[in-house]
Amino acid sequence: MIQKEDDNAMTRQNVYKSRKLSTDDVGKLLSYKSEDIDLKTLKVLFAYSRDSKPLYDPSDTFRLPKSVLYNSEEENTTVGRYIFNLVLLDDKLGNLIGYQNKVFGDDGLGDLNSELSNLLILDKINTKDMSKYIDKLQWLGFSISSFINASMTTDLVQAPDKVRLKREELLEKYSDKLDEGEKELL
Repeated sequence: MIQKEDDNAMTRQNVYKSRKLSTDDVGKLLSYKSEDIDLKTLKVLFAYSRDSKPLYDPSDTFRLPKSVLYNSEEENTTVGRYIFNLVLLDDKLGNLIGYQNKVFGDDGLGDLNSELSNLLILDKINTKDMSKYIDKLQWLGFSISSFINASMTTDLVQAPDKVRLKREELLEKYSDKLDEGEKELL
């Protein structure tokens, strides 16, 4: 049993271990356009399935060449941040706020939203621009949650066949004892 736990821990560690992308991988990644990114593409990029591994982990790193996606300098970034920028920023927003190469945990997303709200107040963007950003942000967050985040999914709440069969066997085997327990409760 201990060996099995160690094997599972090693598998989990390998799943989340990021890597530095090769030149070929960077070329493939940079070939995506914002209009290419739909749920099917996001699954190919990031989702593990029974039959395949994703192309990338969101934490995989690479060197983003200057002026590729609203970045004024060449910089190190991650695949997740690149896709985030690719999906959420259009020419108007991207040219105003630049490539967002930061962690969006804790206050990161709140800071970005505040920055965009300030641009709205200053009439540098309009409500249509803000609405479009919010729609894309919600679409991206909800679309990937089932394969990026630990979340409530059908796989999580449905018992595997082996467990379901064992449950049925035990319920049948101990039905008399279960019935006695019910009578005591009444």
